[in-house]
Amino acid sequence: PRRVLTFKASNQFKGLIEKQDKE
Repeated sequence: PRRVLTFKASNQFKGLIEKQDKE
């Protein structure tokens, strides 16, 4: 369960960075 949470958080963080990079 911990790994899944970390993976989910990492994915969200990556998405945020990609969004900022786009703008």
